[in-house]
Amino acid sequence: MNEKSWNGDVIFSFILLILGVVLVIGSFNINQGVEMVNGGELMPRIIAFLWVCLSVITFIIALAKSAKESKEYHCSGDQKGFLLTLGLLLLYLLLITIFGFRLSSIVYLFLQILIFTPKAKRNYYIIILISVVLPLLVYWIFNSLFELILPKGILF
Repeated sequence: MNEKSWNGDVIFSFILLILGVVLVIGSFNINQGVEMVNGGELMPRIIAFLWVCLSVITFIIALAKSAKESKEYHCSGDQKGFLLTLGLLLLYLLLITIFGFRLSSIVYLFLQILIFTPKAKRNYYIIILISVVLPLLVYWIFNSLFELILPKGILF
């Protein structure tokens, strides 16, 4: 393939594949926690394996599409959203150790919804409601029902 045939879909599906492999490797470093049939590493491992499988499929489709079409790389709105999401996820990983799951998730979810909601359709009351209620509900489910402790952070 020549250089022009590498379009944005191929590049981003390859990045997703690499991130999926990193997630799979990282899932094997999660401590099992309390003795249970399924420890805290089960769901991240399943999701990471699904991520890799879907990324491989996406990469193959992008390569096939790239072979048919030869076009220059350009950054579309979807790719810009992907890059912003990637940066936001990295920031979330840093903040979760400082502020804990609840506060970091509220801020992350609020900003993530803003990234993917068109400015004309933004309803800040609903965005704030979802951003606060959802992380608190997830925290309650994990603590009360699954008896798993989510990160508390240094400050909270």
